[in-house]
Amino acid sequence: MAQAKPQKISAGQAVVGTLRTSYHVSTSMGCKRMPARLIVYESTGHWAAILRRHLPDEVSLVQTRHLADVDGYLGGRAASIVAIEFKPELAEVILAALVKLQRQHPRTIAVVLAERGWSHWEDIVREAGAVHFITSPRQIRELVDIIQMQMRLAQFGDSPRDGLPTEERILQDLPWTRFASTVR
Repeated sequence: MAQAKPQKISAGQAVVGTLRTSYHVSTSMGCKRMPARLIVYESTGHWAAILRRHLPDEVSLVQTRHLADVDGYLGGRAASIVAIEFKPELAEVILAALVKLQRQHPRTIAVVLAERGWSHWEDIVREAGAVHFITSPRQIRELVDIIQMQMRLAQFGDSPRDGLPTEERILQDLPWTRFASTVR
């Protein structure tokens, strides 16, 4: 596979992997571009290969074979989608990772990829934090639909509010700061 030629990037842009169509996101330092990101944890590469054929161009796919690397790939991003391959022998580790993901990255969506015979794990996996459970490559379109929905909702990218406590985010959304200068 041929490597993309390096391109000059302005100071206001962030690039992950190859330069792709990105979404503008307002930050305290101005506007920057962040491509939508799907992080896939799996041992075989099977799911990632299927996903690459179906993902929109504006989605950057990152594949890892180590569950511990997922957190690093999320970095400071406000929202991403993480697809985790489920295996019963790793159930305890995967369930703990889903719970941790939900607590530390609440805007990140977790989807679990599993073999058909493991569908009886769906309820517990969803309880741990997965929003969807896929047991067949035929269901990949469902994951692509979730990604596109997130893109439409402008969930990808960094926001200066993400590091704030919930109370501070709520206070920033209250209308009186906007009207304070006009009301006397």
